[in-house]
Amino acid sequence: MKEELQKILSKCKSKNAVEMLKEYAQLEDLSFVKPAPVELLSDFENTIAKFPKELREVYEFTNGFFSPMFDLLPIFDKNNIKRTWDSINRANSIENTFDFSQKWLDKYCIFGRFNGRFAAAFYKEDCSLWIEYPDGGMYEKKTSLRDFLLIGLESY
Repeated sequence: MKEELQKILSKCKSKNAVEMLKEYAQLEDLSFVKPAPVELLSDFENTIAKFPKELREVYEFTNGFFSPMFDLLPIFDKNNIKRTWDSINRANSIENTFDFSQKWLDKYCIFGRFNGRFAAAFYKEDCSLWIEYPDGGMYEKKTSLRDFLLIGLESY
């Protein structure tokens, strides 16, 4: 597993998440949504959760993306309903498709989906990255956003 992860990480030379996504998109099948309007980013941060700095930069580059193993949920955009319906807004509402309780939603902000069903989230207090596992628990991944996204794009 460690050797496989090193191989995955070595594909992209960039150190930050946005540059890595640009490189990765040239190597693999990655479907981007056009960048989120600044008003949508600000509204989301004012009503649901303030993004970690680097994650906000990713949303300025692309309002979500879809891949076979990992989706970065888009911010809902009424001008792009087809591509943003299954959104970060819905994931963080009480009617979320992850069946998270309000207690969990108060602590975590869900921003992605592994394998179509497991949450990728950040802890609202310290912006640490977390993954929901099949046992229903949330586990912290002590890694950069770049490597977190690469792991999601390549395997789960």
